[in-house]
Amino acid sequence: MMRLLAIAVILGTGVAMGLLWFQPECAGGHVVATEDQCASTPGFDRVFCARQFLHTDDAIYRAGNVFSTQSDCQMRHPVCIAYPGVHGWTPKPAGFCIVRNPAGEAARVTPVYR
Repeated sequence: MMRLLAIAVILGTGVAMGLLWFQPECAGGHVVATEDQCASTPGFDRVFCARQFLHTDDAIYRAGNVFSTQSDCQMRHPVCIAYPGVHGWTPKPAGFCIVRNPAGEAARVTPVYR
């Protein structure tokens, strides 16, 4: 009985880790690096993308990856930019995960780091 319980715990842990490790990078949306790439994505249009790319600094700010110096940031990330709004540095996003809700507005815009 203890052996079955141990196997069940190990399998359950493995399944949970697999779900966390292999979940989609941008569930329900698309990762885009530029406004033009966004506009060429099915389901997105030029007006929607222009509106979302006006708020990318807000998305970076909400992500909260701030380092006090550029060298601290570059020890973990290859490219760093000035952190919007405060004195500090943050990794430069490779793109943004943009999820559109059924009403046609952005449900979520988050930076994606690679």
